Amino acid sequence: MVYLYLILQQTIGSMTHIVAQDASEHVPPGELLLLRCTGAGLIFFFFLLFKEKRWNIFHRIERRDLGRFFLLGML
Repeated sequence: MVYLYLILQQTIGSMTHIVAQDASEHVPPGELLLLRCTGAGLIFFFFLLFKEKRWNIFHRIERRDLGRFFLLGML
């Protein structure tokens, strides 16, 4: 099963170069980066919601550490 995941990841990884090369001709680089980061963040957020099965996905993080995570995210 691990080999299937590795093959799937390599296939997706090699296709992204071709798609990004074509997309960069039609969309400015700044907008393309914004779309890519937003899409990745949303996919990760929904994955966490599905995995945790609760709306508060930050329940294990202490309240005082949330500001630190925000500052690290701004980097």
